[in-house]
Amino acid sequence: MNPSGSPSSRPEGTVIGRNIRLKGEISGDEDLYLDGAIEGSVQAPGHRVTVGPGGQVKATILAREVIIEGKVHGRVEANERMHIAACGSMNGAIATPVIAIQEGAWFYGNLDTRSRTSEATQAKAARV
Repeated sequence: MNPSGSPSSRPEGTVIGRNIRLKGEISGDEDLYLDGAIEGSVQAPGHRVTVGPGGQVKATILAREVIIEGKVHGRVEANERMHIAACGSMNGAIATPVIAIQEGAWFYGNLDTRSRTSEATQAKAARV
């Protein structure tokens, strides 16, 4: 995202281009920009995963931050935040403490906004 809070159009980190199709597991220790067709799982726990406007992702995504400008079908776990741009669509389950869905974006599925900290606090309170 750029300083104004809207998604950045400049890819950072590893780029999977529009003409690439991948099936399997992608894992990395840097930001990922996915603009191709991905099926499987994407793991970048401490980093940002951006699904570009040409991205068609059928996967489980685990990252610090997830930005959707294309199409995602599956499960997304964003440890810090998630953003669905006006041109983006998400069908599936989302788990993130902070989410922004722009006007015009499409979302169908389940949303869990409990942070890991609040889950740990609830579990501790239940034991007392």
